[in-house]
Amino acid sequence: MAEIDWNECLPFEGEEKDLPAGEQTKIPNFRAIDLVKRWEILDIESDEGYKLVKREELKSTDIIIGAQINEKAVIAVMKTYGKRFFVAARANAKGRLLDRWEWEELTRDPAQPDKPGQDVLELQALKQIRQLLKSSKTIFEI
Repeated sequence: MAEIDWNECLPFEGEEKDLPAGEQTKIPNFRAIDLVKRWEILDIESDEGYKLVKREELKSTDIIIGAQINEKAVIAVMKTYGKRFFVAARANAKGRLLDRWEWEELTRDPAQPDKPGQDVLELQALKQIRQLLKSSKTIFEI
């Protein structure tokens, strides 16, 4: 029986096309959240609209809106594993795996060429931390 590529069946034409649909890494047990220095959480009382917190300060009720990747850690990882230590597939990229810099270039807004595109490491870290916080929630307290 032929294997079905479900990404071919689903048209990704809206904003969802810029989301990671899967990733690969050369580093055993690596997760994008391992490169996050601080998390940006919504804070309507601050002038900036958000505040920066460490991972251990996160609460399950926080609304996480961003992540600050430790660029020195990325450089250290690249020295050993190279630029493609982490690659991800876009929802509409037909399985093509993109590194962080290819992803950023591909998601740049042509109307604003000076504004950077998305950081796939940040997107993946946001997904992972939300899953981690969700899994630690107590549903029933008896």
